[in-house]
Amino acid sequence: MITREDKLEKFLTEFNTLITFFVHLFSVVDKKEKERHRATISQCYALRSIKESIRDYKGITMKQLSENMGLATSTMTRNIDKMVKIGYLERIRGELDRRQVLIRLTGKGRELVKNIQESERYFTLKVVNEIPETEWDNVLHSMNLLLRAFQKRREAHIAVRKNQMRKSQQ
Repeated sequence: MITREDKLEKFLTEFNTLITFFVHLFSVVDKKEKERHRATISQCYALRSIKESIRDYKGITMKQLSENMGLATSTMTRNIDKMVKIGYLERIRGELDRRQVLIRLTGKGRELVKNIQESERYFTLKVVNEIPETEWDNVLHSMNLLLRAFQKRREAHIAVRKNQMRKSQQ
């Protein structure tokens, strides 16, 4: 008789192997795709995050972008500085609070994001064509379950870190 612990151990082993393999495979392919656009992976993800976060091209704050990306503001600032110099992004003052600095895509940045998204769509189409159409809903359902589980763990981790920082400041 297979115990729950045995079943769980087998699941964890296979799950970790698959996740590690997917992350590695995707990162290698993703890096090659992003490099075709003469941008680093970090820059591409930041540009996509900015595009997805901005309404009416008003901009996003460094704090918002750092939170979206899960990176320190200092790290994001260095990346943003490079992209401003290249011409993908611009810094503007907030309309209501002139002290606020917002980041937004330039025309060049919007064009790059569009090209990256087209490239990603083309690659994803190739992958999806390898999956039987009858399984698409199952794949999406499973991916959504995984995403929610990872997001839940990330939020719990962030909450613990914030609590630890509060305690150390007291």
